[in-house]
Amino acid sequence: MSLKDQIRLQNDHWREPLVLPKFRRSLFPQLVRALEEPFITTLVGPRRVGKTTLLKQLMNHIIEEERLPANRVLYFSLDLYSTDLLSILNTFREEVNASKNDRFVLIFDEIQYLPDWASHVKLLYDNLPKSKILISGSSSTELHRGKESLAGREVRYDLPPLSFAEYLNFSGRKPGTEHLREVDYMHYMDHQLPDLVKTHTDERKYVGSLVDKVIDIDMRKIHNIKDTTPLNSIFSIISQSPGEVIIARDLGSQMGLDARTVKKYLMFLEQSLLIRKLYNFSGNARKTENRHKRYYPYYTTLHWYTRQPDLGRKAETEVAFQLEAEYFFNNRGREIDFIVGKELDVGVEVKMRNNVRRKHLRPLIDTHLRRRFVVTKHETSLEPGTKDAGVTAVPLHRTESIRQQLDS
Repeated sequence: MSLKDQIRLQNDHWREPLVLPKFRRSLFPQLVRALEEPFITTLVGPRRVGKTTLLKQLMNHIIEEERLPANRVLYFSLDLYSTDLLSILNTFREEVNASKNDRFVLIFDEIQYLPDWASHVKLLYDNLPKSKILISGSSSTELHRGKESLAGREVRYDLPPLSFAEYLNFSGRKPGTEHLREVDYMHYMDHQLPDLVKTHTDERKYVGSLVDKVIDIDMRKIHNIKDTTPLNSIFSIISQSPGEVIIARDLGSQMGLDARTVKKYLMFLEQSLLIRKLYNFSGNARKTENRHKRYYPYYTTLHWYTRQPDLGRKAETEVAFQLEAEYFFNNRGREIDFIVGKELDVGVEVKMRNNVRRKHLRPLIDTHLRRRFVVTKHETSLEPGTKDAGVTAVPLHRTESIRQQLDS
């Protein structure tokens, strides 16, 4: 298929308005405001969180609310057809009979598939001062690499999987009691992607195809990996045993790989937003980097890829996702699940016991932290006397309240 045919195929909105879901992600208003800014808008998020739908909702807004002619808005996915952006632009202008001085909105989806993509974007940005450029991608590090070339030209926005509030809104659920909210939250953890909320899709098959596409297709294209079997194996290990310390040398000996290759594959999985790496916190940056790391699936619904872990491990993955955790603490057996906050002075433990006692939280209580939280199974799980030690109990279905307190 020619480039001209691809452009025609990917731009149905030139012929008739796009029919899109009415539900909009909470990020939508920020992206609308960003349309007025002179910078490149970069949208980053895992596969299937709704980036393309969100971009097309923006297209509808631009055409309907801002009255820009539909044929001055270009959408092009580099996932479907990868070529240089200048060729795309010139073919587009020829197709719609536009001049160089016209105002365009140019949207390039899954930009990471284009080698040296940042220099291509920079070229268009510097030569089209009247136009707005939006790019998206599913590889965090691949897009981060463009920051130096695009310094002063770009503003990045992250689109994570659905929040619980978005899930309730999208699904039309309105829990009236804490018990119903708790039930809904358990369902939410397994359905954090838009396609899993409104349909009766088999969750395991859906997540399996998602992960397989990222590993077997994306990584082959981006990193030129011929045999992706070890990547599938490493992700399966992390999904089955979230929060485990992974020592590259030991894992490599089990898999017949050298430690350097294991570290490289872990980095690729992290870049693709399939896993989340946590450092063992220390006041010394070099010491923190050299300590062992823990790994979790990037968000909880990814646990469908293998057998589901027990509730405790699954809840840890959920708290890491909700708090965007980057650190844990382990010093001579004294462990705290997560160290968070702007100053890294807040400790969070996850205890899915029916009764959480003071002895279960000894490392959290005895450590000098500004604030201490324990995420519990139910509202009533925490032993009353434990509150005297300055520990705030938060039920799992209210985890987002911790982040709200950290941000305030």
